[in-house]
Parts: sequence; structure tokens; C-alpha cells
Amino acid sequence: MGQDCSEGYCTWCGGSNELVSCKLCKGLFCTKCLKKNLGVELYAGMQDTSWHCCSCHPNLLQKLSLQLEKAVGSADIIVSSSGSDSDSSDDSDDSDDSDAKVNVTIR
Repeated sequence: MGQDCSEGYCTWCGGSNELVSCKLCKGLFCTKCLKKNLGVELYAGMQDTSWHCCSCHPNLLQKLSLQLEKAVGSADIIVSSSGSDSDSSDDSDDSDDSDAKVNVTIR
């Protein structure tokens, strides 16, 4: 589905299987991540059109935010994330983002 995807990695997970390219920025995303993060219905619809990622086409995130608000019954949702911890560990490999934290507050 994507072009120039033979030697690249998914922007979200780093995988290299079944990549799709954003038509504007040429960012690569694997089909597994697209289905998981955007939904199977949206993924099925994007196969018929030229696809743009969430950075290039932010209204994708607005639609998902509205669905989240409906699901939890609140319009006041605050989401914050941090890719690194401030705590010092003895791990020699600091490139692993497995310590990333996401905080969601629903009022």
C-alpha cells in the first residue's frame, strides 16, 4: 500500500513489516499499529484513499478524542505523557522507552 517502504521502520513501534507511507510527510507506519491505534474501520477506509498521518492530518485525532469523550462520558479529559523517567537506574542502555509514563485525568 505504501510506496518506498522497503527499507524503513514504523514511526510508532519500529517494526518493518507491512508499512504504509503518509502521502505528505512520507512517515512510515505498520498496519498493525494503524489498526491498533486508529481502529480497524479507519484502516479499512484508508485503503481506498491517499492516507495522511495524524501529524499531517490532525482531525484524525479529533475524531478519536470525541469517541473517547463519548465513551467515558466527559468532555474534560487531560492527557500528559513523559518519555523518560527522572530516576537514575543502573541500566547501561538508556534507549529503551519502556519506562515511558502516560497520565490520564478524567474529571
